[in-house]
Amino acid sequence: MDEDGIRSLANIERLPNLQTLSMASNRISEFHELEKLVELPHLLELSLASNPITRKPNYRMAVVKRLM
Repeated sequence: MDEDGIRSLANIERLPNLQTLSMASNRISEFHELEKLVELPHLLELSLASNPITRKPNYRMAVVKRLM
């Protein structure tokens, strides 16, 4: 994995009309970062493939719960 990947979703709320977000092959590792996505009411698609967070138990369900 790239050592320079994105670790934070800071300031993502500045893109309120964002519909698709691909964060594949980055360094997102904490669920609290995903809570920032709640500020994106039009988000329909999210990819977190190849991020450390995907190795956490039940990560998909945790992501869905945070975005509801």
